Amino acid sequence: MIKVLVYGDDSDSTGLQLYEALSAVFRIAYISGTRFYDCGETPELLLVETDRKLQCNFQDGIILFKRMSVPVEVDRCFCAIAASDNIQALQSLKNANCRVITCGMSIRDTLTLSSAGERSAAVSLQRGVHTLSGVVEESRELLLRLRRARPPYTVLAAAALLLLCGRAEEETAL
Repeated sequence: MIKVLVYGDDSDSTGLQLYEALSAVFRIAYISGTRFYDCGETPELLLVETDRKLQCNFQDGIILFKRMSVPVEVDRCFCAIAASDNIQALQSLKNANCRVITCGMSIRDTLTLSSAGERSAAVSLQRGVHTLSGVVEESRELLLRLRRARPPYTVLAAAALLLLCGRAEEETAL
């Protein structure tokens, strides 16, 4: 099971949006405050959403920062995902022992939106990313068919998780 900590302001619905989008691809257990959604089978992905300041130290997990997040101590994790304009998250990761995938509209970002519509998005992977299994995903375009409109950061974060988990097909329905 892949552990994903979705961290940031409780009023930000990124965690629930990711759960809804990624449940088309993964069996997911989702925990957030008073919510617990179980897939009924052995989950492939554990999404834990919190807004509490905590210390994060897990070798094989992923921390995904919401757009609005407070500082957190990250000692070690496999990978972190953050918006490139989330200065607090990037400061928290400065001395952490983990890879960072940035999402945004800059040429320096790992993932950017090439195009976006209400029902589809093209995401550009601008440099290689190591998956959880050690495979390198090279630069390419991902076409995401959306079951419903999603915020740009949610689309980019979902694409990052698909890539890290080795589930990014040339076209994926979310």
